[in-house]
Amino acid sequence: MNDRGALARAFLCQQIELGMPDIILLPGSRAAAACMLPAKRPERTPTPAVRTPKTLPPAAKAGEKPRLLPVSRLMAAPEKRPAVADDPMRNALVALYSAEKDCAACGLSAQRKTFVFGSGNVHAPLMIVGEAPGAEEDAQGVPFVGAAGELLTAMLGAIGLDRKKDVFIANVLKCRPPANRTPEAGEIAACKRILTAQINIMRPRVFLLLGRIAAHALLDTADSIASLRKEVRSVNGVPAFATYHPAAMLRNPEYKRPAWEDMQKLRTFLTELGAYAATN
Repeated sequence: MNDRGALARAFLCQQIELGMPDIILLPGSRAAAACMLPAKRPERTPTPAVRTPKTLPPAAKAGEKPRLLPVSRLMAAPEKRPAVADDPMRNALVALYSAEKDCAACGLSAQRKTFVFGSGNVHAPLMIVGEAPGAEEDAQGVPFVGAAGELLTAMLGAIGLDRKKDVFIANVLKCRPPANRTPEAGEIAACKRILTAQINIMRPRVFLLLGRIAAHALLDTADSIASLRKEVRSVNGVPAFATYHPAAMLRNPEYKRPAWEDMQKLRTFLTELGAYAATN
C-alpha cells in the first residue's frame, strides 16, 4: 500500500474513532478501514460533565437584551452575606421606636392597631411630614398608603423622587384619631416630642409639610396653607415647603394645580441644593 492510501485509511479510522456519521465516508470504506483498528480500543477516560446551575437565566433570543435576575437565583448555594456596616443613625431610630412604640401619652393609644412610626430612607435629605395615620396606615403600620398615599407617590415620582429611596415620611401623630377626625391640641403636644426626636436624629436638609396640622405643628403658626405655600419657611433653620395634604386634594381637586406648582418649586430647590446626589 502506498503512503497516500495509508494516510487515507488512517484518516478514516480517526473519523470512526471520533464517531463521525457514515455520510462522510465513501461506500464500503468503514469496513475497509476497520482492519486498521486495534482489536480492542483503549478505553478513554470520560471527561467530567460540567454542571450548569439550573438557576441561570435562559439564553437571550436574537436582538433581546439579557434579563437581570436576583442574585439569589443565580447562586445554587448562596453564601452568607456579610453583615451591613454599623449605621448609628438607623440604630438611634430603632432605639427611639423601641422606646416609644407602646406610648400611652394620650387616649389614642387605647384604640390604635399599630404605632405608625415612619418609613423611607433615614439618610434622605428630604423629610415629609403629614397629619396622622388613617385607616389603612393604622392597619399596615406605614404612613401614606391607600388613595392619599398613591397620590403622594405619584407627586414625588413626577419630580423624580422615589418614596422608598429619596425621602423619609412621618406624621405628627403616630396613632389614628377616631374616624380620622382632626387631631386635638393635647394629642399633638403629646406626640410632637417623638417627631422632634426623629428630626434631631435624621437632621434632614429640607421639609415638605403636607396640610395645615403638620404646618402649624412645626412652623408654630396659625396661617392657612394658601398663605404658607407662597414662601419657603423654616423649621429650626431648615427650609420648609408647605402644601395641601393629598387627602385634601382628593376631596378638593382644585388644590391639585397649586400643589403641583409647589412640587415644581421643591424640585428646583432640591436641585440647586444638590440634595438629589445625597440620596444615592
